[in-house]
Amino acid sequence: MGRPINKRWFGTTGTGTGTGLFTGNNLPIRFKLGGTVYEGYITKQTGSNRYKVSTDDGTTATGTVYLKNAILPATNGDAALVGILTPSGGGVSTVLIRDLRSRIAIDYSGNRYKWTLQDDSTETLIRLTAI
Repeated sequence: MGRPINKRWFGTTGTGTGTGLFTGNNLPIRFKLGGTVYEGYITKQTGSNRYKVSTDDGTTATGTVYLKNAILPATNGDAALVGILTPSGGGVSTVLIRDLRSRIAIDYSGNRYKWTLQDDSTETLIRLTAI
């Protein structure tokens, strides 16, 4: 599985209870369960691209999902971790993450990024910096 993600990043998005680096931010994930696409959070990492997830209310949808190379998950059990990359030349682009490790995100082309979380008052974002 590589280096797993610290469980302090797991929980309802925008409401982290950790201290220092972990304050106020938890990993957001988009997933499809029961025929509906949800925005939610990770409750547990069970493999390098497999997670137990939940909607922010903790009851609408819960289950195990696998990361796929699609911004909108197509079938039940699919999920997407979408990072935001701001290149040095300006602009913003989205990056689909294939593997998320302790402090490194890897996309489907094998590119590596440092990642951090940012809460913009409406949602929690995964911010990427190319390395």
